[in-house]
Amino acid sequence: MISSFSTLFREGLRKKYGRLPSAAFVAIQFNRHLDGGKPVSHETVRRWMRGISMPTYSHLQVLAVWLALDINKLVADHGSVNLYRSTTQEFRYDEETIRLAELLSSLPIETQTLLLNLVSTLPMS
Repeated sequence: MISSFSTLFREGLRKKYGRLPSAAFVAIQFNRHLDGGKPVSHETVRRWMRGISMPTYSHLQVLAVWLALDINKLVADHGSVNLYRSTTQEFRYDEETIRLAELLSSLPIETQTLLLNLVSTLPMS
């Protein structure tokens, strides 16, 4: 499963940047997209890229939105709906959510931050 994630992660990076960037660059960009979570080091990103380890659930969520990764592929590849499970939410996205993530990830980081701040102030239903 880790190698499947690593492949998906590298594909997402290539799609986003047109090449496979360095782990240091990815760590900086990832930490910019992180909202209040634990930042990662370039060594952590290197381990993700090489298939040595997997991100935590919260980091995986950030990656899914930032790089428009279809995490459901990992679930389908391994026949398990419980790849990652939160006590409040199962990690599966519909097509509309994935499309929204793709559109948001193409915006400049400043615009993404403004939208995130705006949405964070809305009441949850």
